[in-house]
Amino acid sequence: MGHPEPASGVAALAKLLVALQNGHIPANLHYNSPNRDIPGLCDDRLKVVTEKTKLPNNLMAINSYGFGGTNVHAILQANSNRKENENLSRNEICLAFACARTADGCEIFLKI
Repeated sequence: MGHPEPASGVAALAKLLVALQNGHIPANLHYNSPNRDIPGLCDDRLKVVTEKTKLPNNLMAINSYGFGGTNVHAILQANSNRKENENLSRNEICLAFACARTADGCEIFLKI
């Protein structure tokens, strides 16, 4: 998704909500190797998600430190008691993410 500067907390929240709704943690793009200055990554105490991963439980957290001092921390839990409303259309609006390096790349992604 990139880093949307002062709106990074809202962007992280949107990404978290989609992950909770889908039950999966999305992969991190462009990750190659751990930063040697972060011991937790080097000794496997921390793991970077490199492929779509099923949520181990219904809890997720975000920490976001935006440019200009906008800081966000939240812990959310999926609603396991959610019931489908038969009065709602299957065509209801929902969040969708499209990420690419160019506008043309984004258009191609959205057509898939």
